Amino acid sequence: MKALAVLALLAPLVGPGALRAQDVQEPEGQVVADQLRMGMTRAEVRALYPSALVPINDRCRGELSATYSHGRLSSVSLSAQDRDRPSKNCREAVRTMLVARFGAPETSTRKLREPKGGMYGGGVTGTLSQLGKTESEYLHNDEWSAAGLKVAFGYNESNKTSWWATFEIDRK
Repeated sequence: MKALAVLALLAPLVGPGALRAQDVQEPEGQVVADQLRMGMTRAEVRALYPSALVPINDRCRGELSATYSHGRLSSVSLSAQDRDRPSKNCREAVRTMLVARFGAPETSTRKLREPKGGMYGGGVTGTLSQLGKTESEYLHNDEWSAAGLKVAFGYNESNKTSWWATFEIDRK
């Protein structure tokens, strides 16, 4: 009889309701930027962002590209855009927003970007075009896996206004 009483007391801690009690948020409904939430319908996204520009802060907006699964927003790509007040500080604003929301990146990489077709792609013309270059292009990439989302942020170090961020529901 005492064992049943103990089980009755422990059931909420180990049963199916235990996870809900810990305030675990499902990936659908997660805000990724501004008012953009995973799981929104195409109509909801278009109503909020008819120009496909998502505000990051008062001087920075990202160009939106979205993928839907079963009619619901399942992945988002935001990137630098030139159409509307490009800002050199936008890249840092986006990274700051991501670190504030998801913490320090789980992985952070930096790699040399090679031209298409290999180091000297394009035959003689490609080789000659590389001879005068002294500046290397490095791509930087940060990644997070949190709250049921896979998040990535990257930029080209030689282009001060370049950046991109992707968010997708982690279907593991």
